[in-house]
Amino acid sequence: AARVEFERAIELDGGLGNAWLGLGLCRIRQGEADAGRFDLQVASALEPQRSILRSYLGKAFANAGEARLAQKELHLAQTMDPKDPTPWLYSASIVRGCCSTRTGRCDVRTWHRFIRKPVSAT
Repeated sequence: AARVEFERAIELDGGLGNAWLGLGLCRIRQGEADAGRFDLQVASALEPQRSILRSYLGKAFANAGEARLAQKELHLAQTMDPKDPTPWLYSASIVRGCCSTRTGRCDVRTWHRFIRKPVSAT
């Protein structure tokens, strides 16, 4: 039901970043991760200064195993709105995911990608 409403909103006004965000999240939840990430990219392109859009896109990239793209988006979000906890939470979640609670070992390379200086936007 929500997906249909987001699609309708986009039909009425394709420039609504929130509609693209909602559609992307619906698609990801329904197992259409690639299409959902595309929608999140559209939302971020339409409203490039909105931290929350960058945060969701960063999380989607991380879920797809695209650590470098995830880091770029999350660092942009952190810079845009340092008081928004969302990108910090997603970054911490990604770092935590690099560590196995079962073995106590961490994927040090991935962990370092998220704690070192941000990558450039290029």
